[in-house]
Amino acid sequence: MSNITCVTSNQSILTITDLAQGKNLTSSNFFDAVRFIKQQKPGIILGLEPKRGIRKMVGLVKRTARFELIGDRPAKDANFMVNVPTGGIIAIEIGPSAGPNTPIGSIVEHSLFQQGVAGIIIGGRLRDAESIPEDRSIWALGTTCCGAYGELWEEEIDCPISILGTQVTLGSLIVADESGIVVSPPLTPRELEIVGKFVDADNYAKFLVQHKGMNPNDAKDQASERFGLV
Repeated sequence: MSNITCVTSNQSILTITDLAQGKNLTSSNFFDAVRFIKQQKPGIILGLEPKRGIRKMVGLVKRTARFELIGDRPAKDANFMVNVPTGGIIAIEIGPSAGPNTPIGSIVEHSLFQQGVAGIIIGGRLRDAESIPEDRSIWALGTTCCGAYGELWEEEIDCPISILGTQVTLGSLIVADESGIVVSPPLTPRELEIVGKFVDADNYAKFLVQHKGMNPNDAKDQASERFGLV
């Protein structure tokens, strides 16, 4: 997985992939951590599945796009792949005129990864999956061998979008595993740090219950105190 970083206002670096790999971050305990921090419920995208070899993806959304079928309208200038932000996740909504089964093909995928994109989530299907390298982080509704039956073009970029009913915005943190995808509201670097502490505490509490025979409530209290969450 590519090294995905968040640059704070003072230019210090928080490495989200270290958070994911070193602290065993999953959709489930990320959901609990964000609820703990903000007392609000993150969005869950149901129906998207990993379509290449990677089965865990964590990163910030650095570009959003809504795609529609052009139909009889004149083609617009291509903005989606101009100055693509590197090291982040691209989130694509397939708009109503195209329908959710409209595919994104290997040409678009190849161009994005060549520019340093770390992952793609698509509210539609992936075409030419067999020609895409296995180490790519791509999540989609499914795969298809068929085209879009018309020219597909971005209607709007870097705007709030909806993927299968879940709102996704620039700066959202996405955590995906085989159980599904959780999309948070944008988190500050300090909140991301607290997410990491929460995941550590959650894992430690499970250890105390499973291996030390501790009461779950006592284990939770001890873990919270150990990792500064009280």
